[in-house]
Amino acid sequence: MEVDGDKRDFASVSDEESWMIFHEDGEHEIMSIGVKYSGKWKYEEDTNELHLTDETGLTIQKIEKLTVKELILSFSFEGKKGKLFLINKEG
Repeated sequence: MEVDGDKRDFASVSDEESWMIFHEDGEHEIMSIGVKYSGKWKYEEDTNELHLTDETGLTIQKIEKLTVKELILSFSFEGKKGKLFLINKEG
């Protein structure tokens, strides 16, 4: 993860503590450092964005890169800009 140019490595976080699953029916499950969120996701083709809704509200993340192996999302949070780098260990 990178926030305002500050890179943070979560390599020590286990697969059980952090993951994302996007189901074909528009549901998502996200485990973020041991806290689970679930809700709806929608892909906005015009803007290449994921709109995620869960119990905390709406989060919009722009898809920077998407391959079978890698997903890079950019986002804004509390006035800071960041990027999330996700690796598919099964792909």
